[in-house]
Amino acid sequence: MLEYIGNKIMPTRYEGIEDAISGINKSNIYGVGEKDGDFFNAGWSDDQGLYVFSQFLNKYFNLSAMESIGLFYVLIISLGFVFYILGSMLLFSNKKTIFASFIGILILTLLTYKVRDTYVMFYFTGSFIFIFLWMFKKQKDIKPALLLSVLFIIGLFLEMSNLFRGHAGTGVLLFICLYIFLSRFCIKNKVLFISVLLTSSLAINFLWSNTIQIPKERFLKQVGTDLPITSSHPFWHSVYIGLGFVDNHIVSTYKDEIGIEKVKSINPDVKYLSMEYENILRGEVIEYVIKYPLLFLQNISAKIGVLVFYFILFVNLGIYYIVKNIKNIEYREALPFYIGIMFNSLFGILVIPSLNYIIGFISFSILFAIYIMNYAFEKNKTMKGNL
Repeated sequence: MLEYIGNKIMPTRYEGIEDAISGINKSNIYGVGEKDGDFFNAGWSDDQGLYVFSQFLNKYFNLSAMESIGLFYVLIISLGFVFYILGSMLLFSNKKTIFASFIGILILTLLTYKVRDTYVMFYFTGSFIFIFLWMFKKQKDIKPALLLSVLFIIGLFLEMSNLFRGHAGTGVLLFICLYIFLSRFCIKNKVLFISVLLTSSLAINFLWSNTIQIPKERFLKQVGTDLPITSSHPFWHSVYIGLGFVDNHIVSTYKDEIGIEKVKSINPDVKYLSMEYENILRGEVIEYVIKYPLLFLQNISAKIGVLVFYFILFVNLGIYYIVKNIKNIEYREALPFYIGIMFNSLFGILVIPSLNYIIGFISFSILFAIYIMNYAFEKNKTMKGNL
């Protein structure tokens, strides 16, 4: 069953997980991959969480690579669905809103299952938004210690999610921090809440660095690997090949090979996804923008057009309520959603607006629509009660 669920993942990522399992068995060091006797950074420069997670499951439960991926999907999607539903039940009292919320969350969950891969982390982190909003709207009825504890736990989950997929939790973190900043809390409480949230993020980074990153880098330096030891997700590589979204004679299509070939044409000795590799493609992106501004704008416009299409498709009837009620919503309530939506749209604009890259964008859009619909339903209920 787990193998069936886990059968959808990027082939190179699956191969990396198999190498990671081989690496932990032969080196006993988490984060180390191995193939044909050579040790290297598990997943090369990709996000490390899933590789380490699979190593742990293989070492202690003897799960295969595919079974580990399947269990990862089951845990993340199931927990996310529970948190979404729980947050909706706690935050909303209107039956129409709860029904609309269930339908929206169900659609989002099915879409996430269809996409899968590490992109499910954007779905997962979005599940904390309604829980956070309920907690802060009811904060007078909640003990301060519990409030701070839940906020700390949310921070832990958001930062852990970033380890599985770069910036999967950043949009939600921005949403929470901005919501707190714009709230009517006193400065002292604002600083306290944001500090607790950021402290939990620093705690995860400290733990990861000392238990995974440092031992891994020490081991790889000892064995003398000739592959990059960076664990950051490639940025300029993705942006460069994303310029191939619209047909053009400079970047012909969206393929990894296009970026690799470009770097080799400039310096064939540069290692794939190394710092120098990224710097070369950064220069190429900047040169592209300067030399071909109209082509660049055409590329960006096409991507934004696709995002608008997906927004209309998934928000659906919610657009009516957004247009009708958006002016009546306090900026303190709406602005954090705007920032979350815009931040998560960047993955589709800078790379390509495929469904896997914009799960976070769709999640925020659906949640915002539900939030606006609740405002409309409650307002209509109040008006009828006054008649």
